[in-house]
Amino acid sequence: MAGIDRLRAAVSFFMRGQPEVVDLALTCLLGSGNLLLEDGPGVGKTSLARFLATASGPRPPVGGHGPARARRARARVALTA
Repeated sequence: MAGIDRLRAAVSFFMRGQPEVVDLALTCLLGSGNLLLEDGPGVGKTSLARFLATASGPRPPVGGHGPARARRARARVALTA
């Protein structure tokens, strides 16, 4: 939990005065990994998304467009041939 608390503190410092936004954003990301940000212009949606992406660290691609996907595609072709 220490990592989550550090992430919350960092995001809260960045998004001052919006603790409910920070808590909801972290809950969504930790629960399902998906988050839709909707609000008016100039409230920090893009900045929040970029900060969360940077602060949470690198993640492997979901769905895979790398070597594993290529291997699966080759395996399907071999099975159907």
